[in-house]
Amino acid sequence: MNKQALIVFAVDHPWVLLVLPVLWCLRCDLGGLTSGWNALSLRFTACSEPQGQPLHAGAFFDSVYWRLSTRYGASVKMTAASDALYLSVPSISRLGHPPLCIPWNEVTVGRTDRPRSFMVALSLGKEEHILLRISERRAAKLGFFERFPSELGVPLEPNFDRLSDAFVESQMKRPD
Repeated sequence: MNKQALIVFAVDHPWVLLVLPVLWCLRCDLGGLTSGWNALSLRFTACSEPQGQPLHAGAFFDSVYWRLSTRYGASVKMTAASDALYLSVPSISRLGHPPLCIPWNEVTVGRTDRPRSFMVALSLGKEEHILLRISERRAAKLGFFERFPSELGVPLEPNFDRLSDAFVESQMKRPD
Protein backbone atom coordinates (compact mmCIF):
# COMPACT_ATOMS: atom_id res chain seq x y z
CA MET A 1 0.00 0.00 0.00
CA ASN A 2 1.58 3.30 -1.06
CA LYS A 3 1.39 6.59 0.81
CA GLN A 4 -1.45 8.06 -1.26
CA ALA A 5 -3.59 4.95 -0.88
CA LEU A 6 -3.03 5.05 2.87
CA ILE A 7 -4.14 8.69 3.04
CA VAL A 8 -7.25 7.94 0.95
CA PHE A 9 -8.06 4.97 3.21
CA ALA A 10 -7.69 7.16 6.34
CA VAL A 11 -9.92 9.87 4.84
CA ASP A 12 -12.58 7.33 3.80
CA HIS A 13 -12.41 5.50 7.15
CA PRO A 14 -11.75 8.08 9.91
CA TRP A 15 -12.77 5.59 12.60
CA VAL A 16 -9.45 3.78 12.01
CA LEU A 17 -7.61 6.79 13.46
CA LEU A 18 -9.54 6.31 16.70
CA VAL A 19 -9.51 2.51 16.83
CA LEU A 20 -5.75 2.03 16.39
CA PRO A 21 -4.72 4.08 19.48
CA VAL A 22 -7.43 2.37 21.55
CA LEU A 23 -6.18 -1.05 20.44
CA TRP A 24 -2.60 -0.05 21.28
CA CYS A 25 -3.66 1.07 24.79
CA LEU A 26 -5.56 -2.19 25.33
CA ARG A 27 -2.56 -4.19 24.14
CA CYS A 28 -0.21 -2.38 26.53
CA ASP A 29 -2.56 -2.72 29.49
CA LEU A 30 -3.28 -6.40 28.76
CA GLY A 31 0.45 -7.07 28.42
CA GLY A 32 1.01 -5.54 31.86
CA LEU A 33 -1.68 -7.77 33.34
CA THR A 34 -0.57 -11.05 31.77
CA SER A 35 3.14 -10.53 32.36
CA GLY A 36 2.80 -9.70 36.05
CA TRP A 37 4.17 -6.17 35.65
CA ASN A 38 0.96 -4.71 37.16
CA ALA A 39 1.18 -7.05 40.16
CA LEU A 40 4.75 -5.90 40.79
CA SER A 41 3.81 -2.24 40.34
CA LEU A 42 1.47 -2.41 43.34
CA ARG A 43 4.51 -2.68 45.66
CA PHE A 44 7.55 -1.71 43.63
CA THR A 45 6.77 1.43 41.62
CA ALA A 46 10.03 3.34 41.17
CA CYS A 47 10.15 6.62 43.01
CA SER A 48 13.89 7.31 42.88
CA GLU A 49 16.87 7.11 40.58
CA PRO A 50 19.32 4.17 40.75
CA GLN A 51 21.95 4.55 43.47
CA GLY A 52 25.63 3.71 43.25
CA GLN A 53 27.30 2.64 40.02
CA PRO A 54 24.40 1.30 37.90
CA LEU A 55 24.85 -1.34 35.21
CA HIS A 56 22.45 -0.97 32.29
CA ALA A 57 21.13 -3.59 29.91
CA GLY A 58 18.77 -2.60 27.19
CA ALA A 59 18.58 -2.22 23.43
CA PHE A 60 19.83 -5.78 22.94
CA PHE A 61 18.38 -8.24 20.54
CA ASP A 62 17.68 -10.47 23.54
CA SER A 63 14.07 -10.97 24.44
CA VAL A 64 12.79 -10.81 27.99
CA TYR A 65 10.26 -13.49 28.88
CA TRP A 66 7.72 -13.01 31.65
CA ARG A 67 5.11 -15.36 33.07
CA LEU A 68 2.52 -16.91 30.77
CA SER A 69 5.17 -16.78 28.02
CA THR A 70 4.66 -13.04 27.60
CA ARG A 71 7.60 -11.98 25.45
CA TYR A 72 9.00 -8.49 25.50
CA GLY A 73 11.52 -7.86 22.78
CA ALA A 74 14.44 -5.61 23.57
CA SER A 75 12.03 -3.01 24.95
CA VAL A 76 12.67 -3.67 28.65
CA LYS A 77 15.47 -1.53 30.03
CA MET A 78 17.06 -3.18 33.05
CA THR A 79 19.35 -1.36 35.46
CA ALA A 80 21.19 -3.11 38.28
CA ALA A 81 22.11 -0.58 40.97
CA SER A 82 23.51 -1.07 44.44
CA ASP A 83 20.08 -0.72 46.03
CA ALA A 84 17.72 -2.48 43.60
CA LEU A 85 16.88 -3.81 40.14
CA TYR A 86 15.16 -1.14 38.04
CA LEU A 87 12.89 -2.06 35.12
CA SER A 88 11.26 0.27 32.59
CA VAL A 89 9.81 0.31 29.10
CA PRO A 90 9.72 3.11 26.49
CA SER A 91 7.13 5.83 27.08
CA ILE A 92 5.00 4.67 24.13
CA SER A 93 4.36 1.40 26.01
CA ARG A 94 4.20 2.93 29.50
CA LEU A 95 0.44 2.37 29.95
CA GLY A 96 0.20 -0.63 32.27
CA HIS A 97 3.98 -0.60 32.76
CA PRO A 98 5.12 1.99 35.30
CA PRO A 99 8.86 1.97 36.08
CA LEU A 100 9.74 -0.59 38.75
CA CYS A 101 12.32 -0.55 41.54
CA ILE A 102 12.67 -4.03 43.06
CA PRO A 103 15.02 -4.31 46.08
CA TRP A 104 17.64 -7.06 45.85
CA ASN A 105 16.16 -8.90 48.83
CA GLU A 106 13.00 -9.39 46.72
CA VAL A 107 14.91 -10.97 43.81
CA THR A 108 15.74 -14.68 43.63
CA VAL A 109 18.01 -15.87 40.82
CA GLY A 110 18.50 -19.29 39.24
CA ARG A 111 18.90 -21.04 35.90
CA THR A 112 16.18 -22.31 33.64
CA ASP A 113 15.79 -26.06 33.42
CA ARG A 114 15.08 -26.03 29.71
CA PRO A 115 17.65 -27.82 27.58
CA ARG A 116 19.66 -25.66 25.19
CA SER A 117 18.14 -22.43 26.48
CA PHE A 118 20.90 -20.53 28.20
CA MET A 119 18.64 -18.33 30.29
CA VAL A 120 18.77 -16.90 33.78
CA ALA A 121 15.49 -17.02 35.69
CA LEU A 122 14.55 -14.28 38.14
CA SER A 123 11.72 -14.59 40.62
CA LEU A 124 10.61 -11.05 41.41
CA GLY A 125 8.81 -10.26 44.64
CA LYS A 126 8.69 -12.56 47.67
CA GLU A 127 4.88 -12.42 47.65
CA GLU A 128 4.24 -12.17 43.90
CA HIS A 129 6.82 -14.69 42.57
CA ILE A 130 6.71 -13.23 39.06
CA LEU A 131 9.03 -15.20 36.77
CA LEU A 132 11.30 -13.24 34.45
CA ARG A 133 13.77 -14.96 32.11
CA ILE A 134 16.69 -13.16 30.51
CA SER A 135 19.66 -14.29 28.44
CA GLU A 136 23.01 -15.07 30.05
CA ARG A 137 24.51 -12.20 28.06
CA ARG A 138 22.07 -9.72 29.60
CA ALA A 139 22.61 -11.23 33.07
CA ALA A 140 26.38 -10.86 32.66
CA LYS A 141 26.00 -7.25 31.53
CA LEU A 142 23.93 -6.57 34.68
CA GLY A 143 26.55 -8.22 36.90
CA PHE A 144 24.31 -11.05 38.12
CA PHE A 145 27.12 -13.62 38.01
CA GLU A 146 29.14 -11.52 40.46
CA ARG A 147 26.12 -10.64 42.62
CA PHE A 148 24.67 -14.20 42.80
CA PRO A 149 27.60 -16.59 42.14
CA SER A 150 26.33 -19.47 44.29
CA GLU A 151 22.73 -19.30 43.04
CA LEU A 152 23.73 -19.37 39.39
CA GLY A 153 26.22 -22.16 39.90
CA VAL A 154 28.67 -20.70 37.43
CA PRO A 155 32.31 -20.32 38.46
CA LEU A 156 33.65 -16.88 37.73
CA GLU A 157 36.94 -18.36 36.55
CA PRO A 158 37.54 -21.87 35.24
CA ASN A 159 39.29 -24.17 37.69
CA PHE A 160 41.66 -26.37 35.69
CA ASP A 161 42.77 -28.23 38.83
CA ARG A 162 39.46 -30.12 38.91
CA LEU A 163 39.75 -31.76 35.50
CA SER A 164 39.33 -35.51 35.52
CA ASP A 165 42.26 -37.73 34.57
CA ALA A 166 40.25 -39.21 31.70
CA PHE A 167 39.67 -35.74 30.23
CA VAL A 168 43.34 -34.80 30.59
CA GLU A 169 44.43 -38.01 28.90
CA SER A 170 41.98 -37.50 26.06
CA GLN A 171 43.36 -34.03 25.42
CA MET A 172 47.02 -35.05 25.39
CA LYS A 173 48.74 -34.86 22.05
CA ARG A 174 49.31 -38.32 20.58
CA PRO A 175 52.40 -39.10 18.51
CA ASP A 176 51.61 -39.73 14.85
